[in-house]
This record gives sequence, structure tokens and C-alpha cells, in this order.
Amino acid sequence: MLARALAPKLAREDAAVIVENKPGAGGRLAVTQMLGSPADAKTLLMTADPILAIYPHVFRKLAYRTDTDTDTDTDTDTDIIPVAPVASEPIALVVGPMVPASMTTLAQFVDWCRKRPKDASYAAAAVQDTYAAVTAAARSPELTGTLDKLALDAYSMDQAAFTAPVKADLERWGPIVKATGYPAED
Repeated sequence: MLARALAPKLAREDAAVIVENKPGAGGRLAVTQMLGSPADAKTLLMTADPILAIYPHVFRKLAYRTDTDTDTDTDTDTDIIPVAPVASEPIALVVGPMVPASMTTLAQFVDWCRKRPKDASYAAAAVQDTYAAVTAAARSPELTGTLDKLALDAYSMDQAAFTAPVKADLERWGPIVKATGYPAED
């Protein structure tokens, strides 16, 4: 929905913007398709942070490299370049009625899950020119109105500054995932 609201603002006279939903594997299929496109800054991926920050810690094999990968022999340490943030949204951890009301902290909930692995499950989602276009589009009154209706907060920062929180999230989530005892999946 957000990509469709942003698309008209990114379109130019000489280039239409086509939004193509690529569901599957929690967004990993979309990343794979994006990486198969020419490296000409004409194919963008709009995704949530877990693709870069959490997935490298919970999946043994990904079709893309992140800067946590150590088994590559190239100077490039990631296949995905964070370009520009568009919006933030509140995220909540929610549990179903089978979880006792006495679970009031994340640590208690993680412990409860470890003791009941069969009961516990989860569900999971040219740079400078592109940055300028995305930032201008995100600041437009039409898009900020759409974001308000979706309960999202518009924000932006330059590409270099945006890379830092993405990397920080990647580093922050590694120990958290490890502490839960969650086994990486293929």
C-alpha cells in the first residue's frame, strides 16, 4: 500500500513506476528478484527492516549478503544498499490466549516458549538520485496524508545516515535472536 502511494511521486516523464507485489518467504523472494534485476538503480525494493536486520540471524542461507557475512571474498560487504527511509510504524509483540496472563515481560515469554517449543510459533517482511526522488515523494502532502491514514509517521534522512541505523539494527538483533535459542532455518 505504501509503495503504491509513493509510486506516482517517483514517476518521471521518461519513466513510469510500476509496483509489483512479490509475496513469499517473508519478503526473501522479492529480494531475490530485485537482485536479479540490472544494477541500474531502476529497480527498488520497499521492505521492512527485518530483511536486513533480523533475517541474517534467523536463516542459515539467504540469497543475499549482509555485512555480517564473513565467507565472501569480495570487497562489497552487502548486496542491498539502504537508500532512504519512508515511514516508521509502531510494532507490538502480541500473544494469543494460550499464553498465561502472568507473562508480563519478554524474558518471561521467551522462557515460556523455550519450555513449550511445540506450543510456541511465530509469524514474520544510482543511489543519490534515487534518494532524492524518494525523499521528495515522501514529503509530499498527498503521501503524508496517506501515511496519516495508515497510522505511519513520515520521516527521512540522507542515505549515509540511514545506513547507520540499519546496521545498528542488524547488530542489535543478533544477540537477541541468539539469546532466545531460536535455531536458524534454511
